[in-house]
Amino acid sequence: MSYDGVVLAAAAGDAAVLDRLHPRSPLVILGERTVPARFSQVRMDNRAGASQATMDLWSRGARNIALLGGAVGDEDGMSTDRAAGFQDALAEAGVGRDAGNVIPTGARPEDGYAAASALWDAGVSIDAMLCVTDSLALGALAAAAARGI
Repeated sequence: MSYDGVVLAAAAGDAAVLDRLHPRSPLVILGERTVPARFSQVRMDNRAGASQATMDLWSRGARNIALLGGAVGDEDGMSTDRAAGFQDALAEAGVGRDAGNVIPTGARPEDGYAAASALWDAGVSIDAMLCVTDSLALGALAAAAARGI
């Protein structure tokens, strides 16, 4: 078998693992994590995307927005980037970066269900949710349906 190059979707792993790779053909890495500079990489702009999604919710009147699955801090990855975009949008709206609920959670549908349910059980007033993954969104939607929302 012959090929001209490889496109690798790297959902897991880190730069140290990738650094041990020495392919004989060109390698392009798709993914959210920082990779060694010698590789080409295609990355989504998660920060800008989350900011746009948050501003869309804001423009539709949502003022108490929860972000499910966001991670705040120095961690390299999609959750951190999307949480930063969420906070950027809140700052742009004039309510400050810390306004809003950033809810760290796992990535499975049941995690979205549990996180959304915990917010409602605690009486947190929210009028919109932004989920960092489709799986979390499915869980949050199931929790809303279970409550008749």
